Amino acid sequence: MPDKTSREVYAALFCRRLTKPLQNAARLLEAATGDRPRTTTELAAFAADYLGISPEAVLDMTANELVARLQQAAFTEPLKANSDTPPPSTSAPPAGGQEGGKPVPVSAPDRPRRDPNKPSRDRQDDILAAIRDAKTPLTRSELIHTMKLKTEGKLGANLAWMVANGILINIPQRGYWPADDPVPE
Repeated sequence: MPDKTSREVYAALFCRRLTKPLQNAARLLEAATGDRPRTTTELAAFAADYLGISPEAVLDMTANELVARLQQAAFTEPLKANSDTPPPSTSAPPAGGQEGGKPVPVSAPDRPRRDPNKPSRDRQDDILAAIRDAKTPLTRSELIHTMKLKTEGKLGANLAWMVANGILINIPQRGYWPADDPVPE
């Protein structure tokens, strides 16, 4: 009787869907051969061709064993299909592969991300103006009333961001006040 992971492969073959580990294997095959298998039947055939083993041997492997075998083959063997493409770099694991037994996500190029709680410059100016006009520290609910907001929205997150970045200070039991201004008595 095959073990549980082998049964997953057989079940996946039966319904012709690629499960997560098999999707990783498909990505590795695509990187190595240029062809991406879309079904489990294609995956078994492509893997058998690429690894040089019988399709039955591919089916007897667990999904994780197949991924590991494909990674090993990608680092030790030259590409069999699309020989005009250079072999994968041996300095880094292939995209979507595994590192230390955990899948490595395929990521887009790093780019700076904006803090979702950062208020726009206009919003910061509106908050500071409302507090300065009141000439006294204001709580969040007082700010909602003073700024004539219908709902709180992201005001709480904006205030927390402004406190964390030194624009406002939170005086307990009194409210928020601009960090640059002296606190009124």
